Amino acid sequence: MTQYATTPLPLLPLLPLLPLVPLLPLLPLLPLLLLLPLLSLLPLLPLVPLLPLLPLLPLLPLLPLLPLLPLLLLLPLLPLLPLLPLVPLLPLLPLLPLLLLLPPQPPPRGQRSRPAVPARSGPGGAGRRDGVQGVPRAVNVQYFRRNLRSVRRGAWRDLTSPCALLSSVTTSREAMTCRPHHALAAVAVLLVLVSAARGQDVVHDQDSHVGAEPADDNVTTWLPRDLEPMHYRVRIQPRLHDLSFTAPADLEFTFLARRTIDRVVVNVRDLTIDEESVVVEQEGPLGRWSPLALAGHAYSAEAETYAAELRAPLRPSRQGRGGRGRTRTVRYRLRMNYTALVGDNLKGLYRIAYLAEDNEKRWMALTQLHPTNARAMFPCLDEPQYKARFTLSVARHKNYTSVANMPVRSTEPMAGDWVWDHFHTSVPMSSYLIALAVFDFGRLESTADFPAPPPAAGVAGDVAGAAARGVTFRVWARPAALDRGAYATRIGPPVLKFFSSIFNISFPLPKQDMVAAPKLFFNAMENWGLITFREAALLVDEADAGSRHYVASVVAHELAHQWFGNLVTMRWWNDVWLNEGFATYMSQLGVSHVEPQWRSEGIFVLENMQGVMQQDALPSSHPVSRQVYHVSDIDQIFDIISYKKGSSLVRMMSEFLGAQVFQRGLNAYLRRHAYANAAQDDLWAALTETARHANAHALPPDQSVKSIMDSWTLRTGFPVLTVTRDYATGTARITQERFLVATNASDPSER
Repeated sequence: MTQYATTPLPLLPLLPLLPLVPLLPLLPLLPLLLLLPLLSLLPLLPLVPLLPLLPLLPLLPLLPLLPLLPLLLLLPLLPLLPLLPLVPLLPLLPLLPLLLLLPPQPPPRGQRSRPAVPARSGPGGAGRRDGVQGVPRAVNVQYFRRNLRSVRRGAWRDLTSPCALLSSVTTSREAMTCRPHHALAAVAVLLVLVSAARGQDVVHDQDSHVGAEPADDNVTTWLPRDLEPMHYRVRIQPRLHDLSFTAPADLEFTFLARRTIDRVVVNVRDLTIDEESVVVEQEGPLGRWSPLALAGHAYSAEAETYAAELRAPLRPSRQGRGGRGRTRTVRYRLRMNYTALVGDNLKGLYRIAYLAEDNEKRWMALTQLHPTNARAMFPCLDEPQYKARFTLSVARHKNYTSVANMPVRSTEPMAGDWVWDHFHTSVPMSSYLIALAVFDFGRLESTADFPAPPPAAGVAGDVAGAAARGVTFRVWARPAALDRGAYATRIGPPVLKFFSSIFNISFPLPKQDMVAAPKLFFNAMENWGLITFREAALLVDEADAGSRHYVASVVAHELAHQWFGNLVTMRWWNDVWLNEGFATYMSQLGVSHVEPQWRSEGIFVLENMQGVMQQDALPSSHPVSRQVYHVSDIDQIFDIISYKKGSSLVRMMSEFLGAQVFQRGLNAYLRRHAYANAAQDDLWAALTETARHANAHALPPDQSVKSIMDSWTLRTGFPVLTVTRDYATGTARITQERFLVATNASDPSER
């Protein structure tokens, strides 16, 4: 038998590789074969360390500018260029202490300077001021803060001259004439400012308000000057019947941006904001509004603010190229839903309980938004300089009545027994003058027998038709007390007509409501078109002459406010005497018009001028124009000094200018600043200008109303003159100093 050889089956797949067996010795070189494609990159091997620089390749075209790089490092020093001429004086800096030994230089003859207004040490602290003949002892910190901000921004053009800068630290009562050693001191002060501006302990960079600085360098209770309000639309429903005492509401706030900003800041207090409803919109072509993306929400309990933070900034209105061409106005709008409280503390929107004739408990809703309580009713810019138009809608039970600053435009039914009252849009006014009331009161009505002026632009045309028939005058009160409102109803229209005549500006609204409230924070509040009173200040038994005089005085005071305070509003709270002093003085003129037999001029001197002198002679008194640093300071300035001394100074101006010149000056002042704000310097300017044109003898040629009156409004107290005669030489020496009520008393400003 024959046997055959066989191949192992596992090696059969390798049979095709048998031709490669001769190449087995080259197998160790196989990894090198894989690198053959990279041989072409070997020349680039030295460039491997430069791989991290690849992102800089786009900058290669800028290489020719590389020699200019050292100049770029000098850019932060550009704001210091104006100081280069002062560099040679640096070696004299150690001589600065010697300035204390140099006497101050008096001003040129006939030149007067405004007395220094030193800063207060903090909220509630008493700022030192010079008396009539005193010397200011405090550095003008506000001046330094203002210039410090200018240095920090690089805005050197905002700095005053070195001599003026030096005058902020001088201890002289008069302005100093510039001398070389003053220039040296100015250099030192500037160097201090520059070094402080480059550091981190700089006052918060925020535009200051007139007469005020933040109480704290890190937290300010004043608003940033970012927005210019145009219009508020507020819809609110005070709930009284269900005893929840809340007020669901919605807001639509239209404004302009004064600068590029990324947040919209408004005042709020005790408001519950529905953050999901908050929308910020920008107006586009054809009046279409587009929502903007929000980044978040921020609150400040100290400043009482809410901020809607934006992802993209808001832009201010822009003018055509080169400052020519039509300005492109960019309007923005903030919309939200929120809930306000109807409290019982007589502030903001609050409730009052009283007993009706049937001895049942009734509720009414009322507002007291002065001075900073509008923020408790709706989000707003709650400072007097932010004037805007307001359109209110108030929901009420059908058995109640609602009144506001303007007349009702229409009434719209709601579900259940409720209705909406939609009011006409107001004239421009400050937020603290907004008012509304919801009640079941009765009313007495009369009409002022003179035609009212056409309403301001933006007020509906049917209001103009009503205004042409005269001003409607109404007194509202509880039905049981309504008959005691007859006297106010009778004297109100002639007083309103009298003021329209002497101010030469007609009352601008078509109606004037007066509400007698069972409870009110003040005796009365001058809300434009809706004045609120305590019952005792409006309702009177006509058989009681003393009560009639009181009611007539309060009614005339509040009606005078419709011009001084409402039409023209103080720019900041330090000039609140422009409101209260003028209203107090004008009220006695109004009372004399309707009750001439009372001789109110004599009563005014007794109650106001003589009444305030004892208070003003105390060391604890304060100037008429008083600094306001914090919201809590505002209530403190509504005192006897603002009312009685302020009104006495108004009377004094009328006496030394003459009644005719004074009245013409007031007319110019009111017309120039109507529906706007003013400071006391604006009043001085109007009176001086009128005196110069009307009567050459009203003012000495080298004097102005400002040079005379600043010492009365910015300093504490009043002067007493002492005349010492020397009979041997036939001469007399006259000295002036502040009068103090006690010989052993001393004034803090004199220490």
